[in-house]
Amino acid sequence: MVMGEARALDELRDAYQAQIARLRSERDEARRQALAARAAASVARADLARVAAKVEELMRVAGRPRADGPDVTA
Repeated sequence: MVMGEARALDELRDAYQAQIARLRSERDEARRQALAARAAASVARADLARVAAKVEELMRVAGRPRADGPDVTA
């Protein structure tokens, strides 16, 4: 192998490794964002369930049946 060819292969390998490192970093960031989104969705569902329960309680105290609404237990 000629010195220029070896250098070109080294540069290609370095570029490949840099690309792999960038892709891993992007993947890890996407995973962190997905985890944060799942946590936020879980909190939102819990908040909605608390609000729904409070509405149910207030309607019961007022002696009125609650109108059909969306299912917040999912």
